[in-house]
Amino acid sequence: SSNIKPIISVIIPLYNKIKYIEEALNSVINQTIGYQKIQIIIVDDKSTDGSWKIVNQYAKKYPKNILALQNKKNSGVSFSRNEGLKHVAGKYLAFLDSDDTLAIDAYEKLIEACEKNGTQVARGAVQGFNKNGPLPISTHWKSFMVNKENVSVATFPLLIGESSSVNKIYLSSFVKKSGIMFDTQINQGEDALFVQSIILKASGISYIPDV
Repeated sequence: SSNIKPIISVIIPLYNKIKYIEEALNSVINQTIGYQKIQIIIVDDKSTDGSWKIVNQYAKKYPKNILALQNKKNSGVSFSRNEGLKHVAGKYLAFLDSDDTLAIDAYEKLIEACEKNGTQVARGAVQGFNKNGPLPISTHWKSFMVNKENVSVATFPLLIGESSSVNKIYLSSFVKKSGIMFDTQINQGEDALFVQSIILKASGISYIPDV
């Protein structure tokens, strides 16, 4: 165990993403806040393509920062994320899919926004990618690419249309206290349900468009 308490815990559910997992991990390790301040929790859902092996190499290289867990049997992404939630040590927590990458200063900006505004959630405009390169940011969010320092669903109802869990950070204590977890009974839209449940309970959300 590390003597530096991580400021953020990043939960990465993994299943057969050998083409992308290194890029995803590197984008966390290279964050401007410094990997020393990051706890990476990878939960592998019994991958069969060699991605688990790659994860173990990273865990050996960064033993104080990377926790590599594997489900006993293939149990789905919601189960994996919930397993990850049990091990969160950081003040903030985030989710990252194993085929996503982060802007290099994403966590620095999101944490700064939470700290400055005292919000329980901060969100940016996520940039996903696939084999053809970066994906465009959804038009839904483009409609209000302006700084919103402290909003809630009451003041900013558009937040309810929000579904991705990967472009946000959450105050860990707030998530734990809320008791909200991912619903393992549904296999589509589990992201949206978690995010919307959290967002409805949050009294303060920071929105920063350039993350």
